Amino acid sequence: MNLSWVSFRLLISFWCDFLCHVTRTDYPGWMASDVEFKRLYLFNTLDGCCEKWFTPYNLDGCKSRVIQGLYSVLPCPLNRPDCNNAPAITNVTDHKMNMWYPDMQGSSCKNDRQMPEWMLAEGYTEWYLFNSREQCCSKFGLC
Repeated sequence: MNLSWVSFRLLISFWCDFLCHVTRTDYPGWMASDVEFKRLYLFNTLDGCCEKWFTPYNLDGCKSRVIQGLYSVLPCPLNRPDCNNAPAITNVTDHKMNMWYPDMQGSSCKNDRQMPEWMLAEGYTEWYLFNSREQCCSKFGLC
């Protein structure tokens, strides 16, 4: 069966965090909160992101260090306007407990579910909890 006619909104974007690039939809909410922020920080292609933030300094380095993120919502086909983007994360607390966090005393990033309680509090999670070790390490200069 040929399904090439089906069009999907893949919710893939590249965003810049002055140290690295991350794909998918796990960018900080403020990056999509304003039209100008979207223009400056969210890109449809890796080339667009790297050229905006790293040319001429380290374009190749940017392209070789992409950090894979995850979907915060499951994508819907474009031809299904009735589809509601379903959250990919159904248990937020458990998801946060499995994220990577900086261990300031150990100078490393961990995902052992032993992060300080304050890192789980609203307003701190987006700055201290990460979906991958690479995100954590690049943000805090650890590892």
